Amino acid sequence: MSYLVTFAPSGQFVAVEADETILEAALRDGHSVSYHCANGSCGDCRARIIEGKLADHMHHDFIFKGADRLQPMLLMCRAKPASDMTIEVQEAHSAADIPHQQITATVIRRNFLTDDIIELHLRTPRSQTLRFLAGQHVALTIDDLPPRNKSVASCPCNGRELQFHFRRSAGDPVTRHVFEELTLRDTVVLSGPSGSFIMDDSSDRNILMIAFETGFAPVKSLIEHAISLELPVPIRLLWMARETTGHYQENYCRAWKDACDNFDYSLLGIDEEAVFADPGDTSLTRVVDLLLPDLQAAGEADVYLAVPENLFLAIQEVLKEYPVNTMHMVYDNMKRSAE
Repeated sequence: MSYLVTFAPSGQFVAVEADETILEAALRDGHSVSYHCANGSCGDCRARIIEGKLADHMHHDFIFKGADRLQPMLLMCRAKPASDMTIEVQEAHSAADIPHQQITATVIRRNFLTDDIIELHLRTPRSQTLRFLAGQHVALTIDDLPPRNKSVASCPCNGRELQFHFRRSAGDPVTRHVFEELTLRDTVVLSGPSGSFIMDDSSDRNILMIAFETGFAPVKSLIEHAISLELPVPIRLLWMARETTGHYQENYCRAWKDACDNFDYSLLGIDEEAVFADPGDTSLTRVVDLLLPDLQAAGEADVYLAVPENLFLAIQEVLKEYPVNTMHMVYDNMKRSAE
């Protein structure tokens, strides 16, 4: 049996199953509620009970103080409802609502997706869960190497186990270390999150996502977030790559398409260096021409682009010739994260 828990003041709600806490249900459904440790020690997920009853409020080390002691309070990470409830919670509605965090995580897996692309899996301590919005990035510091900003490739529904995609780059000491020297149980310091490449959950516009190679990482996070929210709008992904192995996680795309009636995708192969050509170069123009039919068809849409800067500028220039003023574009500069 499940109970409906409504969050005030937003009016958002979640169905909480008998075997899960309110926090687990909220994260599963893509709600950006305040939390940190998820084990009852920090108090960041505390909420005021407005209406309803609790079935269980498991032991926690956090002590309510001050005005909180005079009100009916709960910790979402330790609470299970016994009826439909309304609780007052803190929710993040923008990147500014997410606090900066510094966490030392541990390498738990190195998954070679191709010879030149690796998926790094990190796990945070039990008492420190990374809170972030889908599409954001964090700075990774490995040993004494310079910090590297990388998009989180996984869903915010699990802030303890995080995924990052690295492409091998000649002469880059960070990627060389990740590919050749980093081992299981090594530590990596996370600092963040940062970035405004995030989804407008309240929008009812169609969604078009355009990614270039490892620009798929933040787009993957956004798509998984949209699926968890069960957004009813059509979602289309255009994934560009210079080689056949560049679409290194097409299996995810196939799974999303099989599971979601409103999701579709296309894989676009492009010339080796066309996407990095100078503005006005015919090879870059051909890349834009590949995208143009979908951009025109998108109409009044939210468009998310994780592509190199020159391609984004070329797209903007071409769109000046078309009546797409209602299109809302969100851009993630791949130069920022050395993707």
